[in-house]
Amino acid sequence: MTKEVMISFAKELMSWDWKGYNLEELGWGLTLTNQTRALGKCTWNNSTGFKEIGLSKHLHKCTDKEIYLTIIHEITHAVDVEIRGTSAHDYVWKSLNLEFGGDGQRCANFSLPVELKYYFYCKNCYTKIPKTRKSKYRCSCAKCSPTPGFDERYELEFKLNENYEKI
Repeated sequence: MTKEVMISFAKELMSWDWKGYNLEELGWGLTLTNQTRALGKCTWNNSTGFKEIGLSKHLHKCTDKEIYLTIIHEITHAVDVEIRGTSAHDYVWKSLNLEFGGDGQRCANFSLPVELKYYFYCKNCYTKIPKTRKSKYRCSCAKCSPTPGFDERYELEFKLNENYEKI
């Protein structure tokens, strides 16, 4: 699915009647985020009236079903906010999510297929640990180091990922 189709699909779903709540008419916005770990987020502020569903700009790389479940997950939060003024992954949210065609899960059982910009590399065990940002700290390999904390003998190298594509 292209990013444009994903956005159009999400906007279409937001305009549907969900238990009497049309999120588009109620002022809910849709935005793309730079998140690489979270698939989506639902943000609101009852005092200012700010309401927004955010989807990772990388979500379109997932399967159609994964995209659908993520959008339904965030729509469920938004409807829950309209009903109760708040939302959590509790039994009320879960029952709404299942009613709306979701899987009722708090977290997805899949992750974004994204190459991160950086990684830590261990010269001893050849482990690569993906990172989203540059690290300010020296780290050692948890697999190789016999003691907790930093161990200079097993220091990880911080590298730029050659496969990283800026989107």
